[in-house]
Amino acid sequence: AAIAQYAPERPRIAPRQIAHFFRGGVWREARFSNQQSLDAAGLRGRLASSSYAPQPGTPEFRRLMEEMDRLFARYRRDGQVTVLYDTLAYYGAWH
Repeated sequence: AAIAQYAPERPRIAPRQIAHFFRGGVWREARFSNQQSLDAAGLRGRLASSSYAPQPGTPEFRRLMEEMDRLFARYRRDGQVTVLYDTLAYYGAWH
C-alpha cells in the first residue's frame, strides 16, 4: 500500500498491452515467487533502486522512506524483514 501511495507511477502491464506486443500471437505468463531477507539499510536500498520509486530529495521519497522505516520497525524479526514478491515473465510467438 505504501508503494501505491507514494510511487503511483509504478508501471502496471495490462493483458491488452502484452497481446499488442505479441501482435495477436499466442502468449503465456509465468509467475515465479521469490523472497528476500533484508535489514533496514537493505530494505531502503532495495526500494530506492526501484525504477518506480520517487526521486531522492523529493517529499514523496522522504515520506516513502519514513513509511518503510515504520514498517520495518513493526515487522522485523532478528533485525530483518522478509519481502515476498512475484516475478512475472511473458513469453510467446509473434504472428
